[in-house]
Amino acid sequence: MESRQANGTQETEVKSQEAASDRGERFNTLLGIMIAVVTVVGALVAWRSALAATEAGNEDDAGIIAALNVQETGTIGDIISNQNRTNHLSYWANRQVIEQMAADGSLDNTPPDKLDTVVREITEASDLATANKKFFPSRYLNPDDTYNATRESAENLAEAAEKKDLNDQAHFDAANVWRDRSLALVAALVVLGISLWLFAAAETIDHKVQYALALGGLGFLLLGAASALAIETGFAGLADVSTFMLYASFVLGGLLVLGAIAMLIIRGKAGAKGEQREDDETPGERRFKQLATLLIATLALLGAVAAYLQADAGNRGDTAIRRAQLLAAESLGVQSSGEAQVNFQYGGAAQTWEELKVRANAAIDSGDSKAAARYEAIQQGVAGMSTLLKAPYFDPATGNDPDITAFQADRYVAKAATLSEASALGGNTENAWEAKSNAYVIHLTLLATALALLGLALTLGGRVRPLFLGVSSLITVVTLGWMVATFVQPVQEIPQAAVEAYGRGVGAVYKDNQQGAVAAFDEAIAKAPQYANALYWRAGAKASLGDLEASIVDYKAAQAAGKDDATVAWELGLSYYLQGQFDEALASFRTALDRDPKRITVKLATAIALLAAGKSDEARAEYKKAMDELAEQVAEARAAGKEPPPSLWYYLDAGADDLEGLFYQINDQPRSWTSAPPKDKIKGTDAVLAAAEDQFNELKNLAVALEYTGKPVTGTLEADIEPFQFGVPTDGDNYDVKETFPSESNDIYTLYKFDGMQDGQQVIWKVFVDGVEYPEYRTVTTWDKGASGETARALTDDFAFSSTYSFDPGEYTVEMYVNSHLAQRGYFMIDAPVDVSSK
Repeated sequence: MESRQANGTQETEVKSQEAASDRGERFNTLLGIMIAVVTVVGALVAWRSALAATEAGNEDDAGIIAALNVQETGTIGDIISNQNRTNHLSYWANRQVIEQMAADGSLDNTPPDKLDTVVREITEASDLATANKKFFPSRYLNPDDTYNATRESAENLAEAAEKKDLNDQAHFDAANVWRDRSLALVAALVVLGISLWLFAAAETIDHKVQYALALGGLGFLLLGAASALAIETGFAGLADVSTFMLYASFVLGGLLVLGAIAMLIIRGKAGAKGEQREDDETPGERRFKQLATLLIATLALLGAVAAYLQADAGNRGDTAIRRAQLLAAESLGVQSSGEAQVNFQYGGAAQTWEELKVRANAAIDSGDSKAAARYEAIQQGVAGMSTLLKAPYFDPATGNDPDITAFQADRYVAKAATLSEASALGGNTENAWEAKSNAYVIHLTLLATALALLGLALTLGGRVRPLFLGVSSLITVVTLGWMVATFVQPVQEIPQAAVEAYGRGVGAVYKDNQQGAVAAFDEAIAKAPQYANALYWRAGAKASLGDLEASIVDYKAAQAAGKDDATVAWELGLSYYLQGQFDEALASFRTALDRDPKRITVKLATAIALLAAGKSDEARAEYKKAMDELAEQVAEARAAGKEPPPSLWYYLDAGADDLEGLFYQINDQPRSWTSAPPKDKIKGTDAVLAAAEDQFNELKNLAVALEYTGKPVTGTLEADIEPFQFGVPTDGDNYDVKETFPSESNDIYTLYKFDGMQDGQQVIWKVFVDGVEYPEYRTVTTWDKGASGETARALTDDFAFSSTYSFDPGEYTVEMYVNSHLAQRGYFMIDAPVDVSSK
């Protein structure tokens, strides 16, 4: 009886184990199906995310094109509108002549002998007004005869909108929606990754907790799939879906933990051992596969997280570069439109005002007070149409020209600088996010490698299997650490307030308001202490103010903040040079040449630093290398059928100016426009003077020879030109020779004796005012005055008969070149006008 009972019990246990085994097999089969479902759903979600990202890129491209269309339309419209305003101003001024003559009774009270003159003036003004009216659209005339530029711009924009896409913001809004959708779908992938991990964990555990894990996996699968479906169909807003996913994940996670704890408690009370799988695998084999499966699921989850971080970084980078491109286009538009406005204000309004001034002065000289009053009244009307002809840019009582530089700085230079800087910083931000995105791509690659190694481990046996498992685990741990480090790495961004202060500083520098520039850069640096560009510009402003020690500190700070290029090293070296710290200057110049070996300016700076340091032979060698390289560049350009860049002549002139500054400093005759180290820091002044004079002549000769012949100067100067004298004609062939002249002089003559000249030689004259060449005075002639003699040459014939032209005050330097050799140079002064208000 007991035996039958025992047998019955044993049979019951066997059946129970078989039933449990069947349940386990069915459960594992279900888990396999669910893992496959998660994989398929994840692939679909990834596909839709990629499509959304592509659509975002397409909309960004369309938005950029539309933004460029807007800038193009606005810029072209401004150019045309300001040209129309200039033409309208001529029309208006001539119309005012007629109206003023009618108002002041010129026709009624004019003596008969002068009536023809008055009628001719009215007829001429009427004809000119009629002619001017053809060159601007008269439909934009207001009832008071002023020009409605605002209406013109609006109509131009409306007309352009019918022909091309100008709605950039609509595309950018759409791009943002697609980008957010793509990122939200990647977030759904992370949720699906959690589901996959839970299913894999359930498959590897021989415990009732596996049911809780499976239910959790099912919950996260449903959550991920439902969220993706809601995102795709637009069932709910992206923000609502994202919030729902986040909170639902927390809830599911909490329920999962509670369920697992409950299973453990029930298991403990029941004292069950768990279902045992009956298969041919050893316990060790089974544990290895369970571990490998869990690791594969973990890698999949980490991959989903890395994909989300990569997508997020990519989106941020795309947003930054899009903004950078927009700001760059806007900066160009602001600058172009600003220049168009300057053309009207200066080339239109200011020019018309000056012409009316000349006419008023001529009327005063002829005794026609009515005409003078007429022109002065029209002047006031022109001033009323112009911003440039008002304070703070213009004061007619002083007779000075309008301050066009200040006007430009206020109108567009500062704003364009702000936009351009924000664009550049946006590019830096994009680079930082792109670096993060690229790092996450590497992480994904490493995780894929680890996954492949795990897959191989499952198919291999023997001792190789643990090796593959260990390497895969190591790669996973390292990649996870790298991901965390990449995630926490901050992306530095300069505050907008700092960028705006920087723009104001650049505008102040443009106006030569160095104190104001330093104050603006101080503000920018206070808001962003590591703002490299602001530090660099502040260094330049302080150097201009003569605060060289402070400029050196700022240049070094700019380098430490990341702006460590050839330009900064060169300018730092110049500050050292002007301080008399020649070793430091040379070291900085060497750094600049390491960054950019072809910088001629740095090579010339190196040469003069060597010269001031008393190393004349080394300086001569450095000058020769620099000049030879310049000659090679010109020869290469000419051989290629191209013109050499004009900057080459500037480099040579700047090098000569530096030598002249050194010469003046040693002779205790410094000029306001030259710069040099303190005299007591210059080593061996006699040798320096001799070398400086030689190198000065060589640079001057090379500049002229390369510009006019394309080759270095050849031969020697055979002609002897005696020192120049300067004078104004008196009577006959006599001249009043002076060293200083009034600005109202009709013309000034260069008087000199010559010997050894040959007819047919090329003679070039250059004139510098306070160290700056005035191109209007340059002439190129062929000598025809014989071998020897004396002569007088007018500085300019163009204005000799003008009653209004005056010379700018300052020190004038006149240079004469014979066949590209500097033959002679002389100096005279022009005094400031005593009374310019009557001119």
